[in-house]
Amino acid sequence: MTNRFDRNDRSTWGTRDDGSQKGSGYFGLLDRPDGDVSTELSVGVEIDGKETQIPLLVPTLTADELTFILNNDDIRKIPESIFKKAKEHAVQRMNKGLSVFAQEGEAGPLPKGYKPVAKKNPPKQSTDQIRANIMSEWFDFAHNKLPIESYRAFLKKTQKDYPEQFAQIQQENTDAKLKKLDDLAFGRDTLPFDATLADVVTPALDVVYGSEGESAVGGYRGLTDLPTDKVWLSGAAPPNTTLHEGLHLFSNHLDKTRPTNSFTGKKISNEMTARAFDVLRGLAERDDTRVQEAVDYVNDERTRKQEYTASELTKMALDALNQFYDSNMIEKDPEGLKEALSYFDEKNQGFISSLLFDPEKLDRINTEFYYGRPLEPEDLGKFTQLLQADKGLAFQSTPQGNLMNVFVDLDRTGLESTIK
Repeated sequence: MTNRFDRNDRSTWGTRDDGSQKGSGYFGLLDRPDGDVSTELSVGVEIDGKETQIPLLVPTLTADELTFILNNDDIRKIPESIFKKAKEHAVQRMNKGLSVFAQEGEAGPLPKGYKPVAKKNPPKQSTDQIRANIMSEWFDFAHNKLPIESYRAFLKKTQKDYPEQFAQIQQENTDAKLKKLDDLAFGRDTLPFDATLADVVTPALDVVYGSEGESAVGGYRGLTDLPTDKVWLSGAAPPNTTLHEGLHLFSNHLDKTRPTNSFTGKKISNEMTARAFDVLRGLAERDDTRVQEAVDYVNDERTRKQEYTASELTKMALDALNQFYDSNMIEKDPEGLKEALSYFDEKNQGFISSLLFDPEKLDRINTEFYYGRPLEPEDLGKFTQLLQADKGLAFQSTPQGNLMNVFVDLDRTGLESTIK
């Protein structure tokens, strides 16, 4: 049970980020126009290369500066000159071996000319306006323009200023989150490790307030905050988005041994790993549009020296999957994976089979999937490397409409399967 604020009971004033009890500051309790009370207003600044919490309300402020701070609850609007004063004051106290925060008996007079701020009622806003404001704050947090503490403070202030409307949004948010948790718990496992992904992402999942009816927030269906292993989702984002973000969490756990693409020999980035699994999932779901979206994202939204094809991204996913196996993060199930991709393998005449599961048979592989176009003779070496073979390759071209559909005969006798 949370105690209500009591001006005469310090235990109800809350705690600082380090868990210590807030004090009365250098000026005592100061009323704000929104009805709240401030004493210290802690902020994080760098001192001697270390993030340090210091009070923003310090004795060196002028009356105008103090008034400005109390009238603005958005830390982004505080001028740099005020931060400078607060930091200088903190450094002076630290050099004297004192706490940066005022101790008992250290409260002093208010700046000359200071007049208490008048209380103001919050402006009337529709529920949709409130939703938009909350999502805007989250978007700034997502772009590292706003610390998470400030975003949470904004939510609390919104709840206080607009209790009835916030209660409606809060219920909608709870319902949206429960729906996503149900999808994780009872949805169809497209790939044999989806249940493990669901276990990883379930405790990390949260729905962005205000986005309950939105498929995206500022272009984001989902966002994974890797430092905190937190997954943020827009309320109406599809279930696959949740699993995509789960892949980010998986990849984050492999930071020191980042998955390596056996084709290029280069480390696979967190984002590329998740996009590669999007391709694999699209293939298993027989969803060509999803596959193409993932391929287009990788090639159109990134500056790269080469374009990646669906087959290369498939190979990246399988390389990463092997490392997940080796790290005991996912239980091996090659037969389950083969079954999940059986439709795709049949449709593309042996690509997955030759790449993964039947290395000792002669396969006729449709190469158009690999490049998105018929394979040219000069591409043969690269294709051979992808399939881990160096013999038995021969072109066989078959007319198909106005295109030449190119196949390769591949002898993989004695070679090992990719998924062991």
